[in-house]
Amino acid sequence: MLMRNVRGFSLIELMISISLGLLVVAGATGLIVNINSSNASTVESARLTQELRATLQVIADDLRRARRMNDPFAAIGQGALAAAQTPAVTYYGPYDAISSPSAGCILYTYQGEEANTANIDTTGTGSRTVSNDRAIYLATNAGVGSVVLASSVSAARTGGNAPPAATVTCATAGTTLSSNQIDITFLTFAPVAPSTTVGQGTIAITLRGRLRNRAGENLAVTRSVTQIVNIRSPKAGS
Repeated sequence: MLMRNVRGFSLIELMISISLGLLVVAGATGLIVNINSSNASTVESARLTQELRATLQVIADDLRRARRMNDPFAAIGQGALAAAQTPAVTYYGPYDAISSPSAGCILYTYQGEEANTANIDTTGTGSRTVSNDRAIYLATNAGVGSVVLASSVSAARTGGNAPPAATVTCATAGTTLSSNQIDITFLTFAPVAPSTTVGQGTIAITLRGRLRNRAGENLAVTRSVTQIVNIRSPKAGS
């Protein structure tokens, strides 16, 4: 026997059900999109931080070698010995030079020594051996920043008490240390107390940058990392 009083959903009920279902689906879709977006931002941030830290570590490792000497024991006290002479002379070893002449640049040398007697140029005729002069600086090309390491082996210097001139500058062509997927926007080398200049050996390096996509456009994620470096070799005569 057929049940004539059984009926289905009315059109209004069906429309209400579909509307509610669409609202639930839209909410779930929005949640998934937000989660994916958050995950993508987290991955981008982690990737950027990793790239910046890797670049910063390369900078720090090379800078720690500044003022490294071929014969450090022979240089002990030579600065004080030079000052005690009459008339006093200035003791310059190529490895002494560490300076930050402008924001985003540091100049330094290593593997240098004085070739004359007692490592002191007292007569103005001594011949200084070559040194490895270096510069690390922030360079910008077509609006994109990168960290560059420039290096040059100096010619032998002869005589005089003038400090040896560096053979690299903050614009010398060199090797790019940072990834081409990163736009470096900021680089500084600042002395850390009790140091008052970078030449005194305790330096805070701050590096800031952002990711670039394949089209070369900058993404919104920006991160900054800082590391303190202690120069292992003291200033000659100190």
